[in-house]
Amino acid sequence: MASRILIVEDDPIVSAVLEQTLIADGYEVVVAGDGIEAVELTKNGSFDLALIDYNLPEIDGFASGRLIRSMSTRQVPTKLVAITGNTNALSERVGVDDVFDDMLPKPFLPSQLSAFVARALRPAENDERAKGADAQWRLLGLPRRPKAICIPEASSPMTALLASAFECVDRSDDFEAILLMDQAGTDAVVALRAMIDRAAQVPVINCTSGGSLAADASLVYGDTESWISVAETLKSYKARRETVNQGVVAGNPEMRLLASLYISGAGIRPILDPDNRMFICFSGYRAHKAVISEAGSLVAKGLLKRSFAERFHCCPGCASRRLNVREECPSCRSSNLTEAPIVHHFKCAYQGPESDFREGTRLVCPKCRAHLRHYGGDYEKPGSIMSCGQCAEWTSEPAIGFLCVECGLHSDGDAVATEDVHSYDLTEAAVAVLTSPAIAGELEANLEYVGLPRALKTELARLSEDMHISVNSLAVIEIEYAGRDALIRESGTDVFVKLRQLFVENLTNLLDDYGVVVQLTDIDYVIVDSGNSHSLSDFSRSLIEECRNTLGKDIMPQTRIILGSMARAIG
Repeated sequence: MASRILIVEDDPIVSAVLEQTLIADGYEVVVAGDGIEAVELTKNGSFDLALIDYNLPEIDGFASGRLIRSMSTRQVPTKLVAITGNTNALSERVGVDDVFDDMLPKPFLPSQLSAFVARALRPAENDERAKGADAQWRLLGLPRRPKAICIPEASSPMTALLASAFECVDRSDDFEAILLMDQAGTDAVVALRAMIDRAAQVPVINCTSGGSLAADASLVYGDTESWISVAETLKSYKARRETVNQGVVAGNPEMRLLASLYISGAGIRPILDPDNRMFICFSGYRAHKAVISEAGSLVAKGLLKRSFAERFHCCPGCASRRLNVREECPSCRSSNLTEAPIVHHFKCAYQGPESDFREGTRLVCPKCRAHLRHYGGDYEKPGSIMSCGQCAEWTSEPAIGFLCVECGLHSDGDAVATEDVHSYDLTEAAVAVLTSPAIAGELEANLEYVGLPRALKTELARLSEDMHISVNSLAVIEIEYAGRDALIRESGTDVFVKLRQLFVENLTNLLDDYGVVVQLTDIDYVIVDSGNSHSLSDFSRSLIEECRNTLGKDIMPQTRIILGSMARAIG
């Protein structure tokens, strides 16, 4: 039977939205236009929940709720919820806790209303569990049950029990965790974190009975240690999340990835995954191709640094790493090899596999027909040799071959390509970009600075304060690398990244205390005191030439003065 809900709202538009939303959710809904009508309806009918606008005409929501509460004869009282845009004012009224069970702050979305009502109508048993969970989290240093979204929805009694340890909310809310309720939801969790800024900045809590490569922590209902671990994870994420400039992250997939790494306090690490044809996934269960693409781009921009982790052999046919590595006969490539000892006859110097000497229980030299009786006196066994059961050839040096488990392609050892897998960590430049404070005042007010990267604005503001000069006295030289693409095609990304870093190091050393280098994405910036504006272009040209001349290959730095007098391009 559907729950009955009373809406007490004098605004017909708001009332209609509430009514339509709740009817669509399957509830039976009755509407009252004021407090007096609401009191009459509750005297003559039974409601499970009443949503009461606080600012009602004639008698306000507080007085209406108090009358409904005092006149109720139900064994199970109607739950009363105040709808208000000023929760502080309502909370300060004496006796509010005796009247209302909860408050719904305005404004709210229909989806948030649906989630709120669903929680409000939970059975009393779940309410008791929720109270117990609140107390448990408070003991662990959290103010209340953490807000979380469930993926997928809890379906078993155990997952429902675990979900009750959190305040399950809609995705539009400021959730603090993602609960993985079933392993089948892993791909959905990964996709959500890749698409939504908030999802990338909260931990995934594994509530399944098994392990999960996508999870940051696991919760077992009766295990105190797991509760402590989850609480510490939530607190750590929250503390680091509060230091991130969300304006930098908003809607930017690359910055979203960097924010995820910064807040989690971990880099991107390859993890062996036997269920994956590539044999690995990356921490957070990130897909292999996506990581290679995103991380490679961020390495080139100086925001991630990479280090060698593992080397895999790959099938030349289908690129799978599911390869059976075999010792094979060099003649026929069969893996049907049998190892046999070699016998060396001292007297005639003949040596060969033991089977050539064996005649029943005796060893007889096939060359001189001598009966070998004494090991160490007549003969020795200096090693072993491989016999092929397919072509009967003998070899002391079997070949190495690979057989692809996926497509069945056989490859010789020297024909199989290798692929290196890397770990990735944030650079100092990435942390600086993520945690750069919001800029206001002179920088934001001056149209000349509109469009500049936020990290560059941050550094301009810092230098202006440290040097006790106006930002208008500072000049910015932009450096782009015209040789980047050609060098990457010729020598690879690593070579370009190293040369760029050497170039920036040269710049930093030459500038010393007279300026700073800000390294961002594909472009670097030099900030200096403009001083004599007539010499700025000459200064820029000579500085760049001196730094590029020490490099083994030319990355072709091109400069442009973007702030300061005589702003123009310099080759």
